[in-house]
Amino acid sequence: LSPFELVCTSPPQPAGARGAVEVTSNGRDWTMDGVRFEYAAAAVAEAVEPPLGPAAGGTLVEVRGSGFARSRLLVCRFGAGVPPVAATWLSDARVRCRAPARSLLGNVSLAVSTNNQQFAAGDALFEYAAELVVSRVLPPQGPVGGGTLVTVLGAHFPARAAALGSLLCRFGEAAVPAIFVDAGELRCASPAHVAGEAVLELSANGGADYSDDGHLFEFAALSLIGLSPKVGPASGGTLLHLAA
Repeated sequence: LSPFELVCTSPPQPAGARGAVEVTSNGRDWTMDGVRFEYAAAAVAEAVEPPLGPAAGGTLVEVRGSGFARSRLLVCRFGAGVPPVAATWLSDARVRCRAPARSLLGNVSLAVSTNNQQFAAGDALFEYAAELVVSRVLPPQGPVGGGTLVTVLGAHFPARAAALGSLLCRFGEAAVPAIFVDAGELRCASPAHVAGEAVLELSANGGADYSDDGHLFEFAALSLIGLSPKVGPASGGTLLHLAA
């Protein structure tokens, strides 16, 4: 490459082998600098959590497997032909990385490399899903004590997330499980909350990512302090005046 840089390919050796890399310019005389190279077991990704995220990318995932050596070149690759992204080493069996954006929906093979060159095949799959869309919230308000069954209408609600139990509604900062009805409808019970408006958003991957549509749900502090009249005939028809 230059008077100061060469490229060579390592020959096969058993995992765990170590040796010095030296160079020669005449095939007879070798350097004696003792630069060390280590052969490691292949990094194999076996599972990923969460297993899906939006096509816009940004999902922080934890990959479980084996052979994850601590390295400055540790990377994850979400599908063949896609530039890898930097990974954070947690242990020999766990790394963390952030999914890049992808234009195509569906499953991709998630692989890990400790040198940003070789990627071993594994069982880890990550699904790119369409962005969740919230278009309407019914009813738009409920009591501060919670318990209101809220219907959320929109699009791209994934049935797989329902099967995984990873669908959530978030009222402000409070997340609750969501019930899957179909790809355009979910239901969830509002949590207890202080009086006021809270943004209601959805997650399909257990809270790793949320929609960003900004629909509001109002928590109202209702209480009755007066009623007039307080008696009426059994036949009904009494007009009641309530004071709150």
